[in-house]
Amino acid sequence: MEKQTQRIMVPHDEELNLAYPPVGPNNYRNVGQELLQKGLAIPTGDDIASLAYAAYCNPELKNKAEFQKFREIMQKKMIWEYNLALWTSQGVYVIQDKDI
Repeated sequence: MEKQTQRIMVPHDEELNLAYPPVGPNNYRNVGQELLQKGLAIPTGDDIASLAYAAYCNPELKNKAEFQKFREIMQKKMIWEYNLALWTSQGVYVIQDKDI
């Protein structure tokens, strides 16, 4: 049975809705592809930082089940940030990998 996806609201500079429950478990590429197949955007580093702040620091949100689940994942597993590292003779450039 496929998990039903709902959206959780995370305080951010603008409205930020993230899918819950999280996609996975699986590998980096398959999780990213599943997000895209479901019509969801790939989360940016800023999105993940806002989620982490809400899960650990926001007293109104941190005790909600979805934010507790995020903390559990952070302690036991990982949250992927989809980036590409482009190495050049001048250094490394990091860009978002929105197409996985």
